[in-house]
Amino acid sequence: MNRFHTATHPWTAAQEEELRRLARANTSPADIAARLARTPEQVFQRSHDLGLRIGRARPN
Repeated sequence: MNRFHTATHPWTAAQEEELRRLARANTSPADIAARLARTPEQVFQRSHDLGLRIGRARPN
């Protein structure tokens, strides 16, 4: 994980809400990372910190 980026760019309330929304929509971690301008590792870590479950998007 790129800790320097995290330290200089803390998660905002809006980003956390978007993360929650995207996790509920079963969006893939890579897509969430791209939408939030974060690395997948940062998305996984913040999801864990917030008690969210994310994983691969399910096929339609």
